[in-house]
Amino acid sequence: MDRAVAELLGRDGTFLEVGLGDGIGYSTTHVLERDYGWHGLLVEVIPAGATLSDILDRVRIDRLDLLSLHMPSGDCEGLSALDLTREAPRYLLLEVWGWEAKRERLESKLLHGRYRPALVLGDCDVLYELSQPIS
Repeated sequence: MDRAVAELLGRDGTFLEVGLGDGIGYSTTHVLERDYGWHGLLVEVIPAGATLSDILDRVRIDRLDLLSLHMPSGDCEGLSALDLTREAPRYLLLEVWGWEAKRERLESKLLHGRYRPALVLGDCDVLYELSQPIS
């Protein structure tokens, strides 16, 4: 993760990172945890039949500041498994290869206008910020 992004996110938050590989080399949250006092959960694969909400309940995370999803193909499964009416992370960091071509579908189908792009990082990572409180 770029230090400028870490500065934007601030200190002492809670994250959930999904699909990260080894948890260090390709992790978007490693710098937050190591240098900015963040804590959270790293999940490589969501167990069959489980949702992200189930995982958060199981580990008793009740406030989520950052959800980082590595979904190179742009598959919407990861976000559809999160109840954005219940858990509304302040930020979503999505890794989607070919993001620009998939942007409209991701934003309209999954984010429902509740998040706005805050920062585009290269050609595949986009940081979204909660713009509309969940009611």
